[in-house]
Amino acid sequence: EEYGEWHGLSAMTFCKWIKGYVNTTKISAMRELEKIKKMENQEKEPTPEELVENKVKWLKHFVDKYNDYLKSDLEEMDYHDFMNKLFHFLYRLEILKVSDKKGDKYLKRAKVMMRSLSKRHIDEEDMQRKAKQLLIMDWLKDAKKKKVDLAVLIELKDGWEFIKTWEE
Repeated sequence: EEYGEWHGLSAMTFCKWIKGYVNTTKISAMRELEKIKKMENQEKEPTPEELVENKVKWLKHFVDKYNDYLKSDLEEMDYHDFMNKLFHFLYRLEILKVSDKKGDKYLKRAKVMMRSLSKRHIDEEDMQRKAKQLLIMDWLKDAKKKKVDLAVLIELKDGWEFIKTWEE
């Protein structure tokens, strides 16, 4: 009663109804598919202004996320440095400094971590990427302990202007 009256549809009647429904909607769906394909072909490359805007948004987002991390009780910041973008940005601004000795230490740590995850041959590029991610995470922990204001630090290094012209 709650779902309506029972009309006693058999499996065969139900299958015929489904086939009829699919056949009637297929024509309109194919028309819509043509429109979608036309729209896909019209996708455009972002303009230089949009690229700059995206970079600035990325940096603002990270600074906001970092400020939330400072206010939290978390030991580690929940951030994945995809393709080491943050590492390279901070390194180019000379906010993050890495000596050869320190770099080797992080490479060894990355190698141990990656070996424990996989028995396959570890690619040198993957190992370096992981080492940079570990370095960033440790830098963020230290920055939290020292209560570093990242926005001010970036401002002092002209980072907001630098990111607009930065080629990754």
